[in-house]
Amino acid sequence: MPFQKIELDRVAESVITQIEQLILRGIIRPGERLPSERDLADRLGVSRPSLREAISTLQIRGLLTTKANAGVFVAELLGAPFSPSLTELFSTHDEAVFDYISFRSDLEGMAAERVANLGSETDLKVIQAIFDKMKVAHDNKNSSEEASLDAQFHMAIIEASHNVFLLHMVRSMFEMLKKGISKTAVTVVTQTIVDTEDPSFNHPSKPIGSFLSKEEAEHHRDNDGWHIIEDAGRGYRRVVPSPMALEIVEMEAIKTLFQNGMLVIAAGGGGIPVIKDSSGSLKGCEAVIDKDFATGILAHQLNADLYIISTAVEKVCIRFGQPDQETIDQMTIKEAERYIEEGHFAPGSMLPKIQAMITFVKNTGKTGIITNPQNLKKALSGETGTRIIA
Repeated sequence: MPFQKIELDRVAESVITQIEQLILRGIIRPGERLPSERDLADRLGVSRPSLREAISTLQIRGLLTTKANAGVFVAELLGAPFSPSLTELFSTHDEAVFDYISFRSDLEGMAAERVANLGSETDLKVIQAIFDKMKVAHDNKNSSEEASLDAQFHMAIIEASHNVFLLHMVRSMFEMLKKGISKTAVTVVTQTIVDTEDPSFNHPSKPIGSFLSKEEAEHHRDNDGWHIIEDAGRGYRRVVPSPMALEIVEMEAIKTLFQNGMLVIAAGGGGIPVIKDSSGSLKGCEAVIDKDFATGILAHQLNADLYIISTAVEKVCIRFGQPDQETIDQMTIKEAERYIEEGHFAPGSMLPKIQAMITFVKNTGKTGIITNPQNLKKALSGETGTRIIA
């Protein structure tokens, strides 16, 4: 801890001021144990009676607390920013969760700007070190470690902003997230049923895997039966079928988890493609299911009130990238089908999203929305995004 020697005049007050500043700046944190009395007195260069006087005053002020046979600790200053009842209310209403995320986004954007302008070399090294560890955890598929480091990464940016109000406000919000605004997340490994007669099995088109040299491609084609394409002069790729999703096998489990308040992550990567034979047995097949089609089926089978696809653009466009590009606020199924016929949506990009939306709206009569993550809340209230209606 960065304690400094104390001048002789008004010793206890100087100790108090230094410890208060360390708490205020977040250098010593709520719940953190101070060094032993002997060690701390040596670091500060003060007598132990003067240190005891300062600690006693800080205890009266509620900044420090003593635990029997354990030592002196920084008090749990953050507390709860809201009453337990209000926190519980937040945790059960999605609107509050969106507001929380939006507010966090605004605050952290402000903090990042301050770091860019005011952050020291040490601040940036700390942030970079955490980011590097997070990348390693991601590459090693250590999700719990990655999540922990992700929280540290965000807090490191806040700390590097050197704004004490921002620091303590965000720490309080983190505590609220831990205690109230949170849901248990469950990932379901999903099998997605496809049709053996799907035309894509005769016309593989979905590139997978790394680029290959011509010799490697020919070897796999001749020896392994791979379908190979030449990809825009960049090399050769294996292609596999991309059949339409028909049914999510684990739907009942997903429904049960959802009904019990879980945040369910399903149909990752479109799900594992399987074929159901005449006996009802499932068999895997070499294919890749477009995740948009899989989530459309998921929304339909869940009887979702609203189907949202979060993507890279705020609104769907026609004549995308052209001088007369036009954004679409709302379109009917017929209009969407006409735009597809006119070739406005790129295959493998916006096209499957529109097709998934058309299928969902046709099957349910409900509404779909396409927008980007940062505009989800506004899209829900009708301020932006593209709505697809019957």
